[in-house]
Amino acid sequence: MAKKAVEPIMSEDAERFMAFAGVIQWAYAVVEQGKRIEAAVGERIGARGGNRAIALRSQIQTECHLFVIAAWQLIKHREWAGRLGLFEAVIRDLDGFSQDIRDLRNMREHVDEYFQGAGNNKDRWRVQTPEYSADASSLVDTVIGGRLDWTLFSATVGRLIPALLNAPVPAVAPFRLPT
Repeated sequence: MAKKAVEPIMSEDAERFMAFAGVIQWAYAVVEQGKRIEAAVGERIGARGGNRAIALRSQIQTECHLFVIAAWQLIKHREWAGRLGLFEAVIRDLDGFSQDIRDLRNMREHVDEYFQGAGNNKDRWRVQTPEYSADASSLVDTVIGGRLDWTLFSATVGRLIPALLNAPVPAVAPFRLPT
């Protein structure tokens, strides 16, 4: 069977704009999800037992999972933008987070497989440090899954947003921006 030719769905200029806009979009999503985790954790403080406590714990789990997804999308878009020569000096601060975010995203997305004894990299599911023991589904203080400190990552991304917004915008937008 002949290999199918790869045909881009947009011009190179449009791709540059989409990668550029995606980095900014997901940077904002990371910061917003950080606020949502903080609010959910704050609401849970003082809840004692029963269905309300379970509901609040579930809300925190959901917000953490959405944070990991936003962080992963930021990393993916950062890599895409980097391949296109965008934000080269601005986004290096994210380099140290990439592998932990990738692991967390993959493990949390397939949590059912891990709990059933399957899942890739089972040996990395649990993290043991002198301070705590955690698995990829947990939240210990501000550390999601024993790997990603959401307060540190959110603050790092928040500090990058002004530089992202000051970067030169690629020339062509594939759609009309609101005025």
